[in-house]
Amino acid sequence: MSRYDRLNEVEEGAPLFGEEAWVQMPDGSWVRATDKAAKKLKGKSKGSPPPEPDFIPAQSRKPEARASVPEAPAEPAPAAEPKRKFGRKSAADKQRQAELDRQAEQERETQRARRAELERERRAQADRDHQAELDRERLAEQELLRQAELERERKADLERTAALERARATELEREIELERARVARLEEEFERERQRQSDLEYERERQRRSRDELDPKTSTSVFGRWPDEKPVYPEPERWPDTSTDYRNSDSQYPEPASWPSVEPWSGSKSDSAAKPKPAPKPAPQPRRRTASRPPMSTGQRVTAVAGAVAMAAAAVAIGAGVRWLGPDPASSQRPFAQAGAPGESLDVRTFTITVQAARAASSLQAGGAAQATQGVWVIVRVRLAANHEPTQVGYAAVRDRAGRTYLASDRVRQPLIDGSRPFQPGIPIEGEVIFEVPKDALDSLTALFAAHPDRLALDAMAEVVLPNLTVAPGEQPPATLAPTEVKP
Repeated sequence: MSRYDRLNEVEEGAPLFGEEAWVQMPDGSWVRATDKAAKKLKGKSKGSPPPEPDFIPAQSRKPEARASVPEAPAEPAPAAEPKRKFGRKSAADKQRQAELDRQAEQERETQRARRAELERERRAQADRDHQAELDRERLAEQELLRQAELERERKADLERTAALERARATELEREIELERARVARLEEEFERERQRQSDLEYERERQRRSRDELDPKTSTSVFGRWPDEKPVYPEPERWPDTSTDYRNSDSQYPEPASWPSVEPWSGSKSDSAAKPKPAPKPAPQPRRRTASRPPMSTGQRVTAVAGAVAMAAAAVAIGAGVRWLGPDPASSQRPFAQAGAPGESLDVRTFTITVQAARAASSLQAGGAAQATQGVWVIVRVRLAANHEPTQVGYAAVRDRAGRTYLASDRVRQPLIDGSRPFQPGIPIEGEVIFEVPKDALDSLTALFAAHPDRLALDAMAEVVLPNLTVAPGEQPPATLAPTEVKP
């Protein structure tokens, strides 16, 4: 049987070519019944009968005439399957296909969710990397700024040290000049005293020689004076040659013969008339008469040396007394203190400070770890503002009742007093200053603030008496520091 015969049988049993039917082509492909190829195949199967096959199966042959034999009853035919159209799927197939589609959709959703999660993680990682890069750049910039600030502080320290050295050199030179002047004054006083002693000795010697010369056996007319009168010196032209000092001769006075007589009986009138008067000599220029000092005896030398030593000792004692009785340099050059109480604003020439509060703690939280101490941490909250120009507070300390002074602690960073943050006029800044003191110094503490730590003498300083501080007994949490910030 050819396929055309099979088509005919199928066509007789049921309409083969319906609208929804599928037809298999001779080449094995399937087409719809409405297609042109299917219609052509259908017409061909109806128009030309199929040829007779050369071989006829045994079932189709006609039985030969045989003896009549009873035939066995035929078996019942199987029940026919329900007819269905080509291309239709059963409900189980549809359900199975729907389940597969649902699983595929769920898998696709899972894949999309996984891809979205991976994308979010990638973006978050990129953001974290970018933020880390920004943090590294910011830290590098801060490190550069810190290094620059440290360099500026180092240069400022060098300049301050040089200024201090220059000031010390100037002060030393001034003290040396003062000491030289004092020594020169002492030498002048010693020289004057020695000259006075020499003059006294010379006057005594002259008076002694005068008494010896004024003996009654000697004629008073020789010296041209009466016994109880002072010597009468004649006119300048009657003096002998003034180039020779009369005191430099062997005797105290020159020989009487060399003196022209001034007495009325020393010569007759005829002699005076006979002799012509000499022309007056020009008056010589006054010369300083230097008296030759007689040699000093051993006792006189000892007396002179003892007097000089006594004068030097007296001068030294007077100088020491003046220094002892004079003003003390520490007290005369002490700072000008501006005393006040907590909450009171104090004008310290270059800045204004207000001590707001003070507290004490046994440990301090600074940075990442707690800072312990053998004493007590004293935390003072202050408010600072420059007066006329940008300035800094370089000196901060507390003084206890015994007069001991404790500077601000360098174990923690303190931007208010380390010089890293200058104060601007009219812009107050509030912050805390930390001190480390012994436990027995908590009562009667006084806070001290000044602008320059190396020029405290004759400069303004704020002194604020702090209230009595106490530390709570038992173990307490570390004290935290308030941030330094600008306040209106």
